[in-house]
Amino acid sequence: AIPNAEWLYNLCATVPSVLGTLQLSLAVLSACQRDSEGEVQAALFDALGEGERAMELMFEIAPLAQSIRNNKSMTETSLRNIESGGNSGAAGGRQETLIDVDEEQRRFLREEAIEAASIAAVARAAAGMSPVDRNGPASATATHTVSRRSDKEAQKFAKKAAKRAAAALAAAKEAGAILDDEDLELIGPSKFDSDALQTEGYVFGSGGNIGLEGMTKEEIQEMQRRLAPEGTKQYYEPKGLPPGTEREYGPGYEMVTIPAPIRDQSKLHPRIDLDSAMNAQCRKAFAGTSSLNPMQSEVFDAAFHTQENLLICAPTGAGKTNVAMLTVVAHLREKGIIKNEKDPYAAYSHIGDDGGGRNSSSSQNGEGRKIVYIAPMKALAQEVVEKFSSKLKPLNVIVRELTGDMQLTRLEAESSDIIVTTPEKWDVVTRKGGDGSLSRTCGLLIIDEVHLLADERGAVIESVVARLHRLVESSQRQVRIVGLSATLPNYKDVASFLKVHPSRGLFFFGPEHRPVPLQ
Repeated sequence: AIPNAEWLYNLCATVPSVLGTLQLSLAVLSACQRDSEGEVQAALFDALGEGERAMELMFEIAPLAQSIRNNKSMTETSLRNIESGGNSGAAGGRQETLIDVDEEQRRFLREEAIEAASIAAVARAAAGMSPVDRNGPASATATHTVSRRSDKEAQKFAKKAAKRAAAALAAAKEAGAILDDEDLELIGPSKFDSDALQTEGYVFGSGGNIGLEGMTKEEIQEMQRRLAPEGTKQYYEPKGLPPGTEREYGPGYEMVTIPAPIRDQSKLHPRIDLDSAMNAQCRKAFAGTSSLNPMQSEVFDAAFHTQENLLICAPTGAGKTNVAMLTVVAHLREKGIIKNEKDPYAAYSHIGDDGGGRNSSSSQNGEGRKIVYIAPMKALAQEVVEKFSSKLKPLNVIVRELTGDMQLTRLEAESSDIIVTTPEKWDVVTRKGGDGSLSRTCGLLIIDEVHLLADERGAVIESVVARLHRLVESSQRQVRIVGLSATLPNYKDVASFLKVHPSRGLFFFGPEHRPVPLQ
């Protein structure tokens, strides 16, 4: 059927609205004049409201919006003629349907009051508050002391819902939608509480047989039978503080001493002996260390024998710096800066050296040769420079600092093997690209304390990593990223940002890997 004014008027008469049928029809007609489909739907939603019948009407009218817009006979005048009964063409061709606007408004207010009261009752039951008093909200007292934030929020929402229900009830009474106590009984707790609470999964009143979280009465009884006797502590201890926890009460305070976790040695990775795990040249970087601890041993293969991106999440003092050293030595070996004595061609590696023990083709202008270590602060950058310089001195590896306090000439930067910097300094240095930029010489990027992504300085680290990803895509050259972090709750998200493979490069270690457990 082709939509016309009579069709539109009759449809709008089926929707309860305080506007009245004529004004609602005019609003719908105006909404159909919009250009795009999204604008038409938004305007129809604003005009019709959120009721179930309103939604049905919106989905019925929206596909016909263009036909309504193109129908020249569907105007404000034709709708007003239908309202006043002056449409002579409709008088003989249809049966008149008279709509009492006042009655529709009363029905709308009555339904609104019932819905608001139902929401208020559910909210009060969820908050553990008593039923609504018919004489007012004065009896809204809690049945238990609020001790959790969620309880307080539930009671706050219940009070707001009670105010909205009272306002809706007053409006319905004023319009004559609710006349006496019998009508009031229809929206009281005895009418809707059991149905509403059954839907929400709560127990209300003494005669409730609904169950918690949708459980039946039999399921609740079975759960009660499985509970330990009253006063049993063993049942609750696994979900609370660990055994051995001591509490000491003082004036105005409580001190809780939690014992250090016991390390299960059988679950830790066996220690790796460095003499058998790497050649003599690489071994020089770990002088004074005979073996790796369990955390370092678990990461060893991924750090030393692959070029995978890594994210190491471990507690402070677990040995993450040595993991960074493993990746550094692996990179120096890969680029030929550390000679592999097992290589059959190692005897000829001095040919073409520039006198400093390096092959000229891989030193000063080689892309991806340098290592960049980003420390969170200048003081830590200085500490890393001192530690790496002493460790790598037997290998003739040059480590230099590039921070706001320590500038490098172009020659010094080009001759460095490892540059230790801060996020802000490296961000400034790498903003200008080009073939001669330092960013193109970086082949290994180590970011210490990567959990600072959540800090106010996190945007700088994010821009550095994003710029590096863009460089890798444009140059089609691999740059390894190693992130070192304290324990993170969302370490999988950080690994995804750093493009770390979740099964090959992501390592998460708990507090049992602390060398000295915390109490």
